[in-house]
Amino acid sequence: MFIFGFIPGYAQTAPQLQAFHNAADPSMALADVTISVLGTPVLTLDSVAFRTALPMTGAIAGFPISVGISQTGGPVVLTYPVTLSNDHIYIGMVSGVINPAQFAANPDGRSTAVGVTLFDNARATSTTAGEVQFFMMNGVTDAPTVDLSMQGSTTLVDNLGYGDYSGYVSIAPAAYIFDLTDQTGTNLIGSFNVDLSAYADSAIVLFSSGFLDPSQNQNGAELGLFGAFRDGTVVEFPRNTTAISYNGGNSLPASFNLAQNYPNPFNPVTTIEFTIPEKNHVSLAIFNTLGEKVASLADDDFEAGNYKLKWDASRFPSGIYYYRMRAGSFSQTKSLILMK
Repeated sequence: MFIFGFIPGYAQTAPQLQAFHNAADPSMALADVTISVLGTPVLTLDSVAFRTALPMTGAIAGFPISVGISQTGGPVVLTYPVTLSNDHIYIGMVSGVINPAQFAANPDGRSTAVGVTLFDNARATSTTAGEVQFFMMNGVTDAPTVDLSMQGSTTLVDNLGYGDYSGYVSIAPAAYIFDLTDQTGTNLIGSFNVDLSAYADSAIVLFSSGFLDPSQNQNGAELGLFGAFRDGTVVEFPRNTTAISYNGGNSLPASFNLAQNYPNPFNPVTTIEFTIPEKNHVSLAIFNTLGEKVASLADDDFEAGNYKLKWDASRFPSGIYYYRMRAGSFSQTKSLILMK
């Protein structure tokens, strides 16, 4: 949205800028952007789509810039003034709704009116060779303050309120399941398959987008998790249908336990609970009556605690199945019934 060319004399130190349209208000599905320098329009971008990132590009330093944002073909709903500095990389994200009274309130009382948040310490590439680095922006107006973690283990982003940016996180390029929870870590908001295997040495913008409850927000887009790259590519990370919720707390379990799934019989989603008294590698898999493994629900290190795991069996035929949990020397198998 804020694209400019390089200015002579600034080539070595000119700021870099990347912009995002993440305003989930359905009336802002397409937005027009006008950029002015010293009050003179220099660039107009028409019909920029929701969840679009523009490529990172050179920008003007030291001049007052004004960004006007409007519904496509409509009046300006936001004017954002900014002056950029040399030797900085900026990320500018538009988020929010035009009339907050017509949408669900933010649980933390934050303003959800359309606005721009500017992150001025972005990176063009990872500063750690061979690793992927990302920072996260919480762009979901009706979501509470959130935590982001690797499923059942490491917290990556802690206490991120709506409109806030986190610091950078550096991880190995691999496939992960990321859980988005409230700040207590116990209430699961969303679980996503995040495959970063191909992104070694990349610096990524991770952002949540949409609405936690679309029915209370004019049936806008559902909450999702996205990654954006410096060339403007945006990747939507698919939801994990075997999502785990976690409850650690002060009272940890005294022993291993695998509970009976519920409901049982079920169609097509059921919940499986298990507890572990200490950090351990846990595997939990589903088998058919021939003893063939048909699904792997967990195969990772987990902290001590109580876990709830959901299995979505939509693509499986009706019948009796078995689920087996292994953790250290503990092993237990139970049956479940899928009845469609």
